[in-house]
Amino acid sequence: MELHPNPSSDYIFLSEMQSGESFEISNQLGIVVRKSILKNKKIDINTLPAGIYYIKTRDSISRFIKK
Repeated sequence: MELHPNPSSDYIFLSEMQSGESFEISNQLGIVVRKSILKNKKIDINTLPAGIYYIKTRDSISRFIKK
């Protein structure tokens, strides 16, 4: 999965996912902090505290940094 920008402070864009696909965002401790269905290729991460996160989809897991 390709996501950008990384690091980011507001949004991440997922270039290989389609609308309607589900995803989970977990923190470094493995705690799921968000679980949702993609409405467009953009995910709002503005409310997450700064840190390292993992986004899991049906096919892959990627790491991103929230500034």
